[in-house]
Amino acid sequence: MVNPSTSPNEYLVQYYDELVEYVSFKIGNRQIALDVVQETYVRVFQRPEQFFNLLNPIAFLKKVSINIALDNLKKNKTYYKYFEFYEPDELDICLGNQLESKQLSDLELSVVKDQYARQILNQIALLPPACQDVFLLVQFYDMTQIEAGRQLGISRTMVIKHLTRALQSFVPIFMDHNI
Repeated sequence: MVNPSTSPNEYLVQYYDELVEYVSFKIGNRQIALDVVQETYVRVFQRPEQFFNLLNPIAFLKKVSINIALDNLKKNKTYYKYFEFYEPDELDICLGNQLESKQLSDLELSVVKDQYARQILNQIALLPPACQDVFLLVQFYDMTQIEAGRQLGISRTMVIKHLTRALQSFVPIFMDHNI
């Protein structure tokens, strides 16, 4: 149990480094471990009453951290199963190779990228407000459909409908091979 003379924040800080090392050792990536520990602490601060009455808080923190890490790994594994992922430099190379046959200069390539980005932003702006909100929460804030529904006060079914409508509106842009 927490010593009453110790503030809750000080109590958590004493476990931070140990927790980062533990998660880093388990998953083999310190940066991901830092993100996982941060998420763990966010969750603990959302429900502090559950944490401060534990007899072995570090065991609890380790278990929560590993669960969060596994959830993130599963989510990423599923994501990469359906989508190709490119680092920004790889994307430039891919776009450069695609457009190389058209002999575009760096300036022209930059203009093409800007035009493409503008098309996407314009399409987002044209979406109905509910579709736009769902699209942004799911695609840019990485919320699950359930989290987005809670945030907006709508059902998961409505989130799916709005997201489907939003994604379908992008098909003409993504299928346009003239870029």
